[in-house]
Amino acid sequence: RRLNRLVENLLDVSRIEGGFELKLEYHDPADVVSAAMTDVEDRSGEFRFQLNVMPDLKPFRMDGGLIVTALSNLILNAIQHAPAGSEITISVEETEGRLRLSIADHGPGIPPEQIESIFERFYRARNTVPGGLGLGLYIARTFARAHGGDVRAANRLGGHRHRRLALHRRRRHLGAEERGPHQPQHAVHRARRGIARAVC
Repeated sequence: RRLNRLVENLLDVSRIEGGFELKLEYHDPADVVSAAMTDVEDRSGEFRFQLNVMPDLKPFRMDGGLIVTALSNLILNAIQHAPAGSEITISVEETEGRLRLSIADHGPGIPPEQIESIFERFYRARNTVPGGLGLGLYIARTFARAHGGDVRAANRLGGHRHRRLALHRRRRHLGAEERGPHQPQHAVHRARRGIARAVC
């Protein structure tokens, strides 16, 4: 399964570099989290998960497959850095039109100088457990930004890691054919200037 995931990450990077279109549909955020949890269940057995979902969340318009992939990568990142048997907290809420999916663990904090670097393609932080390619966070951020959102990382009190994926509820519903294909990350950055983006 781990080999399959490495191959999937490489295919996702190829898709990003080639340009891609969003398949926008309405999805229940709780269902998206459930799908992501199922996707990583082969790696999650040693951990205790605390799921906090805001009640009465309305469906959100997104490319469900891409956001499930992004969230799965964030959860796997938490699993990779958290001590075995510890608790990982996943929180889902909507505030002022922003959907926020947060993952917090009890692993070591991120050195401040690496907080942005960890989202670079093929970047592997110091003392990272062997086995990955350094692509998961890059893919997660790119897919979020294609939606006009973002992924951020921060240290919680005590040095623990915190990751947040945020999406903005669209006021005008644009179909994928209206938006055109999404290009590699540098092109997404340019496109974001004209899009209302989420601020984590």
